[in-house]
Amino acid sequence: MNDEELASRVGAALGAPDALDDPRWEQLAAGGLDADGTDALRDAAGDAAVDAHRPLDPAPFEAMLAPAAEAPNRLLYPVALAAAAAVLLLVVWPSQEPPYAPAPAGHQPVSLATPDVAAALPAAAVKPDAATRVPVARAPRTSPPPRRMRVDATTAEPTAPTAPKPATDDEWRGLLQTSHILAGLEVTRLRAVPRSDRDYRDVHRRLADHYYRTGDPPRHAAALEVATREGRYRHDPRLLFSLAGAHAAQRRYARALATMRRAAPRLDRLPAAERAQALRMHGEVAELAYAQQNERTPGRADTDLLDQAMNAWRRYRTFSQGNNPAAVRAADRRIDALETLRTHGGR
Repeated sequence: MNDEELASRVGAALGAPDALDDPRWEQLAAGGLDADGTDALRDAAGDAAVDAHRPLDPAPFEAMLAPAAEAPNRLLYPVALAAAAAVLLLVVWPSQEPPYAPAPAGHQPVSLATPDVAAALPAAAVKPDAATRVPVARAPRTSPPPRRMRVDATTAEPTAPTAPKPATDDEWRGLLQTSHILAGLEVTRLRAVPRSDRDYRDVHRRLADHYYRTGDPPRHAAALEVATREGRYRHDPRLLFSLAGAHAAQRRYARALATMRRAAPRLDRLPAAERAQALRMHGEVAELAYAQQNERTPGRADTDLLDQAMNAWRRYRTFSQGNNPAAVRAADRRIDALETLRTHGGR
């Protein structure tokens, strides 16, 4: 509340705008007004006006300043300590780089590389001069790494990169008895086996197993083509049906069916579960071959493919009867669908 507002309140209370001219206000502000005069002013102007003119009580401020008055060093000690530390750092602890001072006239720089001068100086003082430092050349990040150098007593010539060490017979022949996924170097060693080697077909059988496990049908088929071209794997029904599956995975259904026909005479050599799987596969591939032909040339697909599919499904049904009712029902559904398709001219 400022003086004008306070005067307005007092004036309103006393009915006169110059009510503050009453000398009792000055006595109240100086602390010399008695209780009766204070009560009279309180009745006339109110508690707020009287409290505003009362002198301040110095007791709280004296209580706040008492600790500083009693122990001034306690407040000044941290400041003095910080100033002393700053002076100590500036004077006692020299900077790493001394200020530059020009050399006197006629001064000749001395190279620290001179043996007699270097020997006369203490070990700590022998430091390379800034002017004699040779910057180290660094290749940019994008440049290729430097070739490895072979340092000789008489000459220094770069050595050519060495080829991988050829595998010995024991190393790569031992891989033929394994079934794990081959490492890159192992595949390279097996592919390097010459055709004249007695285990050439076994090498490609092992490569085919590797490509089957890594999900690579083109290379799986290529390796099996080499393995089954001649020798003991030529009529192996298991490898031939695996080769047919690799062809079918690439939508080469005609090649797959031709491979299955090679394996058909020796199908009874397979275990029962594999024989049933081979028969079902024959029926499915024949259906897919017919659908592919009908897609390429609508209405002109070879209906003999439907007959092959139905014969394979019938053999599969007969083989599964008595031990696999679900397979029998699946075969019946396929046979009915193929007969309906055959009746309507393959459409």
